Amino acid sequence: MRVLLLVGGRNPRVMTGADRIVAESGNALRTYVFPEVLGADVVNLLDVMESDFYLKFLYCFLPKPWTIAVAGFRKRHSFDAVVTWSEQISVAFSFLQWISLDKKPHVAMLYWMSKPLVRRALRCLGNKISGIVTWSSVQRRYAIEKIGIPEDRIFFVPHFVDDRFWKHQEGVEFENNLVAAVGSEMRDYDTFIEAMKGTHLHAFIATKEIRITKLGVKACISSPEEIASELPSNVVVRPLSAQDLRNLYDRAAVVVVPVLPNDTDNGVTVILEAMSMGKVVICSKIVGQVDVIENGVNGFYVEPQNPVALRELMEHLVADKALCEKIGQKARENVEKFHRIELFSHGVRCAVEKAVR
Repeated sequence: MRVLLLVGGRNPRVMTGADRIVAESGNALRTYVFPEVLGADVVNLLDVMESDFYLKFLYCFLPKPWTIAVAGFRKRHSFDAVVTWSEQISVAFSFLQWISLDKKPHVAMLYWMSKPLVRRALRCLGNKISGIVTWSSVQRRYAIEKIGIPEDRIFFVPHFVDDRFWKHQEGVEFENNLVAAVGSEMRDYDTFIEAMKGTHLHAFIATKEIRITKLGVKACISSPEEIASELPSNVVVRPLSAQDLRNLYDRAAVVVVPVLPNDTDNGVTVILEAMSMGKVVICSKIVGQVDVIENGVNGFYVEPQNPVALRELMEHLVADKALCEKIGQKARENVEKFHRIELFSHGVRCAVEKAVR
């Protein structure tokens, strides 16, 4: 089965030579595993930017996801199925199929089907999609019950992490009072920063942009440099490379994923990275985040938007190193059993084969 994979961003990419050897050794992310297991040729943002004049011209006028969808649509005839990874690319490709009466098997990988625009698009164009892959049981149930997607056309595949890269590194100095928080999407850093005030802990927030409430009026997205003067003395915000982020996880006593209330699994990537590193994770207990953490077994939930509860749990865990090690070990075992990138890749391939049949 020949598959065409359409994705946003610049990954996954085929790796050869020295780059592949480095990745195989665990010193770089293995971006090649998913397309290789899927048996897919990839069209991503970098491919479009390096493509012919026609697509470069379109890129100047169309949103990036639509440009990728057009590039994939032009190539679809050489493949048995098309897989789209993102809500916007999936909707764009489905629309192109609809207006052209195209019947090429199309599998969409989606995580936020309850988003109003996506929900409406699926109700109109859902019959053009052969199958849907999601890693959110909450969103799968929503798609079946609220959108009307047939149960046998939507497949649940647990989210992935590269467990070879996100792994404890020998020689990294552990910092008992260090708390790490990572990511930007739907993050509740207001609550996290408030929880850090007045503690003996030190926090490192690894993100390129941070949403905070200024003057208690509204949420604003700022760069780390813009809000540095407003932070408590025990909180640092700075973006990190993948290698530096791995080092941060290793040094940290606890990893916190403060998430705003919503029905998606925002934060799942960071949760799995930290769990793969053998770290204890604290996540806000929201409707959508239910598929990875088992409270008190491989991580902890805390009431959302409650800085007092978060502060108490952080201080309790930092003071109990034995508990952190126990929970961290269970977290790593859970990743190895359910969330390795190879398992995810094979799960998606099986779903595509079923959808095509």
